[in-house]
Amino acid sequence: MKYKTPGEPGYAQAKEQDRKAVIYPNPTGNKITVQFPSIGVESMLMVMDARGRIVRSETVPAVNDTNSVYTEDVSNLSRGLYSVYINNGRDNYFNRFVKN
Repeated sequence: MKYKTPGEPGYAQAKEQDRKAVIYPNPTGNKITVQFPSIGVESMLMVMDARGRIVRSETVPAVNDTNSVYTEDVSNLSRGLYSVYINNGRDNYFNRFVKN
């Protein structure tokens, strides 16, 4: 499955109707846990800095459960505000977190 990335034609920027992913702990120091509804397919998770640059991109494996729960190591990121975008080919999920 080919996922579109921000800035690529066909990628939908986060909009009000996009679903919110749950991110905890927030603020964080070393790791975040991202939770979003699962539809049984793999998803693309992108972490973007405040300037919109992709600083991390991961494929989240498909799960046959109500929610996908994914832990991401962010210890090497600088302090600041980051956005998380998740796309499963059908739905977009979005939220922000603060790295201390």
